Amino acid sequence: MENYIMHDTSLEHDGGSHNLEVEIEGNQAVIRFGASFTLRMSETQIDKLREILYETSRELCINRRDTTGVYDDEGSEERYNAVNDAMDALSDRVMKETQATAAVDPYEPYNPNDPANW
Repeated sequence: MENYIMHDTSLEHDGGSHNLEVEIEGNQAVIRFGASFTLRMSETQIDKLREILYETSRELCINRRDTTGVYDDEGSEERYNAVNDAMDALSDRVMKETQATAAVDPYEPYNPNDPANW
């Protein structure tokens, strides 16, 4: 198997920046944070790290929006609002299509004694 570098970039953090390098070596990834820290991980271990980082990022986002209402970069509030508007529009469209094709009103409680439900 061939070794190759997937990423070689500067990663900003609270104390400045570090070079971040990700290299594939056979069936493992070697992740280097400058010269000070290296992780050698399998695909399963990388997936677990990705899951932890995703959940952490999501929690930070939720906390920031719930407590400050502040958005970190220019345009992020507009993107957030655009996504919410698109999801609302999709939800409305799905509800209309459901109502148009449904034999019963989706808001009406289910009645097991109604012959339409047999």
